[in-house]
Amino acid sequence: MLFNLIRAGTTRAVSGTSPASSQVTHRMSRTQTFAPLWATAACLALSACGGESSLYPSAGRDGPDASPPPPPVNQPPQISGTPSKSTTVNFSWRFQPVASDPDGDAIQFLVENAPPWTEFDPATGLLAGTPGEGDLRTYDDILISVTDGLDTTTLPPFTIEVLPQGSPSGSATLSWTPPTERVDGSPIGDLAGYRVLYGQGSGQLDQRVQIDNPSITRYVVENLGPGDWFFAVTVRTTDGLESAPSAEVRKRIGG
Repeated sequence: MLFNLIRAGTTRAVSGTSPASSQVTHRMSRTQTFAPLWATAACLALSACGGESSLYPSAGRDGPDASPPPPPVNQPPQISGTPSKSTTVNFSWRFQPVASDPDGDAIQFLVENAPPWTEFDPATGLLAGTPGEGDLRTYDDILISVTDGLDTTTLPPFTIEVLPQGSPSGSATLSWTPPTERVDGSPIGDLAGYRVLYGQGSGQLDQRVQIDNPSITRYVVENLGPGDWFFAVTVRTTDGLESAPSAEVRKRIGG
C-alpha cells in the first residue's frame, strides 16, 4: 500500500552536485510535499470500497442522499344540503348548500343542468330563481358540486318540479316547550316571546313570524306552496337576548 512506500514528513539527503543530483533532490522535495495528499487519497479510496468515512455518510443516513418526506395527501371538500323538490309559478325557489374543506383550501362551486329560470353563484353555491308560466315542467338531474382545485365532491342529483298557480296549498302546525335555563345552566329569566323561522331550504329559513306573547307555544303557518318546508323557533328574553334556532323540522306540502 501507499503508506508502506512513502511516509509523510520523511527527509532524505542526496549527495553530489551534478544536474542529475539536483533533479533527484527536487523530486524528493516534491515527494515530501505531496505525500500527505496521497495518503488522504488512499483513505478515501478505501472508504469507497466499503469502509466507513465521517466525511461521506453512507446511504440511508440523514444527509445529502436522504429522501425528502412525501407531500401531504389532499383531503376532498365536503358538501351537504337538501333542496326543495318543487315550487309554484311566480313563487321563489332557492337552495344554499353548506360546504367546507378539511385542509382549509379555497373552494368553488359548480352546477350542471340548472333550470334556465335560476341563477347560480359559484362563490357561495346558491341556486335560486322564480319560475314563470313558461317554465312549467320537471327539471331532472341537477348537480351541485364543490372543488378545491384538486378534488371535487358532488351532491346527489335532484329534481325541481314547477307547478301551476292555484295548486293546492297547505299549512304546518308548530308547537314547542318554553325553555327554563340558559346554555350555561343558569335560569333563563323572563321571556319576551318567540320567533318562528321557515323557508324552502334547509338552513335557509328566510321567512319569519314574531310572537310577542311568551305564553303562546303553538303556531300555524299557512298558505304554504307545494314542496318541502323547513321550520325552527328561537326564544327571546326581556333583557334583549335571543337564542340560536331550534333543531329544524320539515314538512312536505302537496304530496
